[in-house]
Amino acid sequence: MKYPMSDNKYDYIAEYSEGLAHVALNKKHGFIDENGNEIIPPIYELAFDFHNGFAQVTNNGKWGIIDKTGKLRVNTIYDYVQELDEGFALVELNDKYGLVDKDGQEVIPIIYDFSYGYSEGLIGMQLNGKWGFLDGAGKVVIPFVWDDAEHFSEGLAYVGLDYKCGYIDKTGKVVIPLIYDSAGAFSEGLACVELDGEYGFIDKAGKEVIPLMYDFAQDFSGGKARVNLDGEWLTIDKNNKDCASDDAENE
Repeated sequence: MKYPMSDNKYDYIAEYSEGLAHVALNKKHGFIDENGNEIIPPIYELAFDFHNGFAQVTNNGKWGIIDKTGKLRVNTIYDYVQELDEGFALVELNDKYGLVDKDGQEVIPIIYDFSYGYSEGLIGMQLNGKWGFLDGAGKVVIPFVWDDAEHFSEGLAYVGLDYKCGYIDKTGKVVIPLIYDSAGAFSEGLACVELDGEYGFIDKAGKEVIPLMYDFAQDFSGGKARVNLDGEWLTIDKNNKDCASDDAENE
């Protein structure tokens, strides 16, 4: 990690993120470059690290987004603004949700009850107790028919109906039947699912590749997942093999 040089001018200096470091002075926040030059003066109540060229900031308790020149791209008028991702950001105002683009234009009106944010070209929104999906132009792509839903991950999204859940593709077609009690997003080609209190993993074809035998399980990351069996935490690979056994063999 690279940290900026400090001349003690600021009360706080963070590490670099995308070439800029977050600084604080007298409880106000801004950014300096790698030479210590003040690029964005400390004028914000809060500022967050840059992500894909943009950073969230707050003023007077309201959220917005700036670019690396300090220009406000999304005005500080919202109760919350999510990070810009794929050119769009979820915004909240008066307990309602919508979507803005990188120029701050509202592309989906702030009329929805809840959302997890934009992902893979679509955004799941809740309206009047039902979930559906819209594209970045605000067009409804998947109708509001689901009791529950989350964002798309690896081309599929979890959906729930009548207390059971499965997965749909981006056309809204059910590709993995709604037979599980709970389910998570796909990660590294596998998704954690639960039925009758037992957890395991399925692939994108719905095949159970790791049996539903665990008391709890977490998503795969780096080819491994944490699982709990009879009160003991284990780390398994995608063949359901205990990674601790591999580590012991390699010692």
